[in-house]
Amino acid sequence: MIKKKIEDILKNLSLEKVIYILNIIFFIFLFRRGGDSKYKLAIILIVICFFYGYKIGNLKILKKYKGIYISSLAYLSILFLVFLFTKNKGSERIDELLGMSLYSIILFLSLINIELSSKIYKLVIPIISIFSLGAIIRGLEDMYIHKENLAWYRLAGGTYTTIYAGEIGIYFILGILAMLVYKKMYVKLLYIIYICLSLLIIYYTKSRNTMLMLPLALAIIYFLKDRKKGIIVMIGAFLFMGFLIKNPCQIKGIDRLASISSIEKIKKDARFEIFKLGLIKGKENLIIGEGFYKHKDELFKLKNSNIPDQPHYHNIFIETFATQGIIALIMYILLLINIFINMIKNYYQEKDKEIQLLRLLPIGVFIFSILYGMAEPIFYFTKLYMVLFTVVSLNFIKIKVE
Repeated sequence: MIKKKIEDILKNLSLEKVIYILNIIFFIFLFRRGGDSKYKLAIILIVICFFYGYKIGNLKILKKYKGIYISSLAYLSILFLVFLFTKNKGSERIDELLGMSLYSIILFLSLINIELSSKIYKLVIPIISIFSLGAIIRGLEDMYIHKENLAWYRLAGGTYTTIYAGEIGIYFILGILAMLVYKKMYVKLLYIIYICLSLLIIYYTKSRNTMLMLPLALAIIYFLKDRKKGIIVMIGAFLFMGFLIKNPCQIKGIDRLASISSIEKIKKDARFEIFKLGLIKGKENLIIGEGFYKHKDELFKLKNSNIPDQPHYHNIFIETFATQGIIALIMYILLLINIFINMIKNYYQEKDKEIQLLRLLPIGVFIFSILYGMAEPIFYFTKLYMVLFTVVSLNFIKIKVE
């Protein structure tokens, strides 16, 4: 009897349904803390999604997004070459290499081959919201454990503050866009709670990067949605950011912004010195850079400075320039530009208003993540980078009309 039921299930189990199931399981492992299961599932998804695209004759995807595929191939080829030519400890950096390529960009290129029904596509935000609750709960637990030290303690949610703040920033954007998409009052109420909890956690991470980049990212998103009102929102966002920078000591918890409240203070900030050194090292090793993730195991010390030793250059573009060379940097920028332009096209070409708003989510996550990368090398944060490219793929997935 059981055997017969299993056989019946297998008969009705199409490749499309297998992909749906695998994606749900992948989301579960992706949004939880730690674990290697998400990497194994990512590899399985890559193989199956490319096979699915081939099976349904999805050559239109290759033609439509040829700029993305070409720039991806060029960037990844250079990335692997730099990795191979990196002396000594290159093999120990394989996890970072795979995070920057297989588990992010290649996964993205495979996921955009699949098709989803509009009914399932509209469930994406609630699914991500549910699976992201684990990260929010960890932050609340961290807050409770360190409630006596919140004046100086920075929430890390069981990981590193810089990684955690970026992840929660993504969920905050998700919550804001969900408020626009869903009309039922009880759903809006749930997302108001979700947004407030995310904002509370961000506040106690004391992340300057997140506090500044979130308003800017949200303003750009609103501008894309409504250009006339968006200009006003953009101006408001810059004024708000200026207020935060100029008056950080007036609001307890964001006083770390005082370090960038003037040109003189910016020049004394650790990142300013780190950025300068990265540019110098990039010029000295113009073609192939210093070597892949050069300072992971060889922390560099800034001359005549009390700044602690650093493992990287704290900026995705400077890090790429310094460790991989000018060609890799150009290819990486071209890839990001191709992705962004195509996302904008997909958003404006979408005729279904609800789905159009949903396609705005990946754009918002992309904008925030790249802005966040101005002060952190997010491609070394494997989970965050995987979340970025998984969410971005949702803008490209074809929607089947029901």
